[in-house]
Amino acid sequence: MAPFVLFIFTIVLLPVERTAGQSQCSVCEEDRLTCSGPNTNCPNQTTCLSVQSNHNLTRQNYPSEGFARYCVASKNNLTGLFHFNFGDNVFLDFASAACNEDLTCSPQIVAPPLRIYENGKYCPKCFTTGHDNCVEDGNMACLGDIVNCTVVNGVISQVYKGIPANIPFAGKGCVSASVCNIKKDQSIRLGTFTYTFNNINCSPASSALASLRRLAFTLDKKHLGPQMSFFLPCILGIFAVKILS
Repeated sequence: MAPFVLFIFTIVLLPVERTAGQSQCSVCEEDRLTCSGPNTNCPNQTTCLSVQSNHNLTRQNYPSEGFARYCVASKNNLTGLFHFNFGDNVFLDFASAACNEDLTCSPQIVAPPLRIYENGKYCPKCFTTGHDNCVEDGNMACLGDIVNCTVVNGVISQVYKGIPANIPFAGKGCVSASVCNIKKDQSIRLGTFTYTFNNINCSPASSALASLRRLAFTLDKKHLGPQMSFFLPCILGIFAVKILS
């Protein structure tokens, strides 16, 4: 009798075990800063993730906003505030949060107040689509708490009218520390677009360029004559080697 009762008890508990790990999610995606959708049960081993995004990666420098809420596997459960700045007003920002109890949680992109001031750090800059690498076209000043440079490439995906499209992208610039924690091949849905980061490499931003600029400005103000105009590039070159070595 006891084994039979134990068997019945196990059968009753099985549905509970299958649903215990599930979460609900108000699934939606829109190219604007919020969205709403029907409540959906997320499969086991997934989480309801909300993502607000703002980016300016097109050739026309046209800003695009997006919001997505969807069930995501633990591999792609990226939460926090992420900031990419590739120079020349080309940027990618997104804020994401796991919706554990609130099915319609809506994270917001809120940059630290100091992120409007140059901090004396510099990174190489470039951005392109259609290729998996880009050629540096100068250097850019980092802002506020941003003290990391990145080299990144990946794929932008979208399904439009049932037709999937995948476009490679690559960039170099200043990024938040959170970006450096993104792992190879992780992806995130930004509005109706999905960004997959194939590779992200970070390094500390350099203050060498700031020192060179101050030196050049000082020498220029001293009016040292035409002879110095000839030797100035050599002096700056030696100074740069010393700083960067």
